[in-house]
Amino acid sequence: MSVSSLSALPNPAFFFLVYVDDIIITGRKSYEVQSLISHLHMLFSLKDLGPLNFLLGIEVHKLHDGNFHLSQGKYVTDLLERAKMLNPKSMPTPMIIGALLSAQLGNLMQDPTLYRSIVGALHYVTIIRPEISYYNKVCQFMQHPFDIHWKTIKRILRFLKGTTHHGYCVYLGGNLVSWSSKKQQTVSRSSTKAKYCGLAHVTTKILWLQSLLEELGVKQTKPPLVWCDNLSTISFPLEFYLPEVVLICQQPGIGGEVVPHQDNSFLYTEPPTCTGLWLALEDATILNGCLWAIPGSHKNGLVRRFIRGDEGVYFDQPSPSYDDKDFVPVEVKAGSLVVLHGDLIHQSFENQSPKSRHAYSLHVVDTDGCKWAQENWIRRKVDPEPLYES
Repeated sequence: MSVSSLSALPNPAFFFLVYVDDIIITGRKSYEVQSLISHLHMLFSLKDLGPLNFLLGIEVHKLHDGNFHLSQGKYVTDLLERAKMLNPKSMPTPMIIGALLSAQLGNLMQDPTLYRSIVGALHYVTIIRPEISYYNKVCQFMQHPFDIHWKTIKRILRFLKGTTHHGYCVYLGGNLVSWSSKKQQTVSRSSTKAKYCGLAHVTTKILWLQSLLEELGVKQTKPPLVWCDNLSTISFPLEFYLPEVVLICQQPGIGGEVVPHQDNSFLYTEPPTCTGLWLALEDATILNGCLWAIPGSHKNGLVRRFIRGDEGVYFDQPSPSYDDKDFVPVEVKAGSLVVLHGDLIHQSFENQSPKSRHAYSLHVVDTDGCKWAQENWIRRKVDPEPLYES
C-alpha cells in the first residue's frame, strides 16, 4: 500500500504489524507515529530502530512516490556465505523436474546442523520468492538428511543466486499483497480441475482482503479482476463448452485460404448456439488474408452440416455457390476481437503479402439447456467428468 492511500483513513489512524517481538508501526503523519512510540515506551521496554529498512530478511527501500521496494538480496547472500557458496554456478530452475527424494538413498550426513539451518532460513525467502515454495520437499528429511538432500538444497541456492524473477498472485493496484505457490491437498485428474481449485482459493483470498480493506477504511471503486491462463477452466462456471481452439498462422505469401462456411455446420447443438471468437494477434488486412463475411447471412439459417457417420466424415448437403461480390472484408488491428454468429457465412483468402497474419480462433457453445449433437465430427462424452471425486 502506498502512503497516499492512508489519506482516506480516520485521523489519527495507525497500523501495526507484529511478528513475535518485532513491530512495524505506520500512520498518516510521522509526528503522530512518533507520539505513539513515545507513549508505548513509557508502558513497555522497547527499542526504536527508526525508519523501516530491514525485517524478517527483507530489505525495505522507500521510493520517491511513497511506495516501497522489497528485496532479499542481502539475506540470500548471507545464506550463500553460510553454505560456503558465495560464487556458485547458477541454475535456471530450483529443482529438477520429476526428481524423487528418498529417506533411504544416499549417505547419511554426519552433522545435520547446517542442513537444518539452511532449510529453516529458506522459509523466509519464500515471502517474496514464492517460486521456491516447493522447497518443502527437503523439509521432510530434517531429522536424518542424506547427502542427496543437501545437493538439492545447494541447487535451490544456485537458483536464488542466478535469478531475480518471481513466482496465485493478488495485486492491490500495482502492489503485490498476497500470493501462494504450493502443492494441492488433492490430486486433480486434469489441468482444468487443478486450475479451478486454484481459482477457488484465490477468490477466497480476495474476499478476505476486501473485508480487511473495508475495515481499514479503504474504499474499493472497482470489482476485482481475476485472470486465468486455462480456457477450459474459464468456461466451466460460465456454462459453455470450448470444442475447438485454433492458432491460425498465415505466413507471408504461403497462408492457405478458408472456403465459405458457417461455424454451426461443424459445431452443432440443439438449439444452435455456436459463437466464434476471432482474436487478431497481428493486423489483418485484405492483402494478408483477413476475414470476409456476407452481412446478414446469419438470418437465413444453417445451410448444411458436417457430420461423422459409419462411412467417415462428410457434409449432408452439397456446397452452395456464393457470389464474391456479396462478401465484405473485416480488416482489424492487432488486439481486436471479432465475434461471429454461428450461422454467419465467412471465409478468408490466402496471404499474398510479405507480412504474416496470426490470429487466435475460439468456438464456444452453450451447455445450459442445449444438447451437443452426437453426430458432430468432434465427439464429446454425454456426461462430462465430475470436477471433484467424492
